[in-house]
Amino acid sequence: MPDPVSDYVLIPEYSDIKGSNKWILKINCQKCKFRELKETIIILNSNCRICLVVFLQKFQKDEIVAIINERDEKILESVQISWFIEYIHNFKFVNTKLKSIKKELHKKCKYFKTDNCRYSNFLNFLNLDLRNVDPISFFSELKKTYELIQNNKIKISICQNCFSSLIKYLNTILQKFKSFSLIKNLISEKVNDHRGEFLDTSKDNNKLIKKSRRKSRNFQFLLLKKYFIGPNDLYQVSIYKKEFQAEMIYEVEENYEYAEKVEYYKEIAGKVCSYLKSLEMNKLYSFQDLFNFLKTHASVYLKRNVPYISDKTHIKLSYFSVIKILNVKKLFPFLIDDYIEEIFLDQPKDNIYLNHQTFGRCRTKIRLYSEDINRIKTFLRVYSKERLDIIHPSIKTVIKNEIFHCRFSVDVDPLQLNEFCLDIRKLNKNVLTLLDLLRFQSISPEICAFLYFCVLKRINITVTGETDTGKTTLINALDLITPKEFRKIYVENAVESLDELSYEKHQVKYKSQSLENLEDAPFKKSNLIQTLLHRSPDIIFLGEILTEEECKAMFHCMSAGLRGFQTIHSRDILSLINRFLYHFKIDETCFNDLDLIILMKKLVNGRKVVSISEINNTNGIMVENIFEYVPRTNNWIKKKELFQTKTISRILKYEDFTKEDFNFLIETFIEIFNLFCKDQNLNLKEMASMFHIVGFLSLNKRYEELIDFLEGFKK
Repeated sequence: MPDPVSDYVLIPEYSDIKGSNKWILKINCQKCKFRELKETIIILNSNCRICLVVFLQKFQKDEIVAIINERDEKILESVQISWFIEYIHNFKFVNTKLKSIKKELHKKCKYFKTDNCRYSNFLNFLNLDLRNVDPISFFSELKKTYELIQNNKIKISICQNCFSSLIKYLNTILQKFKSFSLIKNLISEKVNDHRGEFLDTSKDNNKLIKKSRRKSRNFQFLLLKKYFIGPNDLYQVSIYKKEFQAEMIYEVEENYEYAEKVEYYKEIAGKVCSYLKSLEMNKLYSFQDLFNFLKTHASVYLKRNVPYISDKTHIKLSYFSVIKILNVKKLFPFLIDDYIEEIFLDQPKDNIYLNHQTFGRCRTKIRLYSEDINRIKTFLRVYSKERLDIIHPSIKTVIKNEIFHCRFSVDVDPLQLNEFCLDIRKLNKNVLTLLDLLRFQSISPEICAFLYFCVLKRINITVTGETDTGKTTLINALDLITPKEFRKIYVENAVESLDELSYEKHQVKYKSQSLENLEDAPFKKSNLIQTLLHRSPDIIFLGEILTEEECKAMFHCMSAGLRGFQTIHSRDILSLINRFLYHFKIDETCFNDLDLIILMKKLVNGRKVVSISEINNTNGIMVENIFEYVPRTNNWIKKKELFQTKTISRILKYEDFTKEDFNFLIETFIEIFNLFCKDQNLNLKEMASMFHIVGFLSLNKRYEELIDFLEGFKK
């Protein structure tokens, strides 16, 4: 077996109301000789599983909420740790059964002691110590042994005496293993249960690993997560990890109340569809109205014809019937899964793939055929009221209703060489706050505190980076913590900002026409930006700046004193400056109005704020970093004292506050972010309300009350 790493430390996480301690276990994987074999997810590696079993035996009485490595990267969540703890707690039961097998064979079989027993070749696991064995490998070997003995019944009477005992004991152990959460969650019923070589303690693990690598035909699939989406858990989603592949496998299936009645339910749904096709509709409905209209009629039909089905099944059959009749069956699950960020189809011969908020890039088995593609084209033409033909080979439109909120982008022939390309950006995906970004280690508490101070002081913030780096997510997260008295005005091509009416915020929203139709668009974004000068905003939300005209309008607004949030694509800060200077023809004297520039990157370990910078053009253009991300330590360093930054100096010209006051607020904000981050039950509304109080007390310099509020939250 591999040598478990020797360096570890228990880090206190927090104490609950009863005073029970929670711990984080930090282990040093650098000292492990198998570290080069680590997978993206550690529980997929048999050597790592053995190490975890060995380690967690030492801490059975401690409540471990997470395991991290030497780089502070999370290896396991608390739920996964509980799988291993459950397995460890059952060592005694399994060992007792193994001893019973040996005892029974010694008693009944005179050949067992001399290794002439016909079953001895199968029973090479009887002398193993479960405390040092990979549970998945052990389960696979146990299952294989049970099947071999059962399928190769030996009719010699003396062996027959042992057969019934062996089958009884092996079946008991096998059923016990199948009940373990570790086995149920790491081995899917849909894929091969044999997970590589059985770990024999007498063999060299390196040889086993090399041998398993040579068996390239039998790639392993491991179930990572199952969850449900849609009203009444309409669909079940399963995420799998394929061995030696960075992309996950995303599978979705209809979820009925009783699995054994699926065919019966589908027959009912087919009859509902036939009924819905017979309905007469003499006007053009919006998608939402049409969906509701059909669902209402489907519900009436089901109540009249199959009144004995449960309410839950009734609702599901109504949905499935309408989804089928509207020809959105293939795309619908993706549109309602809030964990999906973006959906792609590169060409008709390819399968759909997607970006998942938790698991990253995922492949699916879903393929769109010519009739599916034609329906999508018609759907977008009707609801966007735009052309899609040889002269206008692109459509980009946002469709928002109670079911989904997405930006659809379609390219067709002659622009698209493969005739059709689809990109769906989900705009109703799970809302991520600064607290979520902290939990994902995309940002540090000190950066959050500094940015929050800048938001309160209405500092202009530009977020830049490549595509899919989290730029819009970050400005939405900052937008959520603005004081509720701020009047905020939004100008966007595709509406990606959040609706914050339920959080008591003031919002005025304008939608400019899409970039594809700018030549004849009466409501260009640049025109709308300039009208903001007469709308009295405290904060402006400009979304994505795409063209030279929009960029010039943005700088015009900033020079006039308007401040807010915007995003713009670039590889890094120098590339951004080049875009401003040479592509958008902005004079460098205007750069002073930019205030803060945040650079985002999508790295191997997630999306990160990699720098927060200012531009100083006193003696030529100079980029001065305030914070900078260090990949080696997976942490941020402060390159400059915050009170000495150009941004704070600019505020001090017109506002009186001391360095002590500033440092007090930053330290208090850091503590607040850390506390809020640990409260997993804090919902969006509560979070917004908390920051309303914090913002009000901070802006009005009621620091003692701010301390009292913080102490109250701790209690």
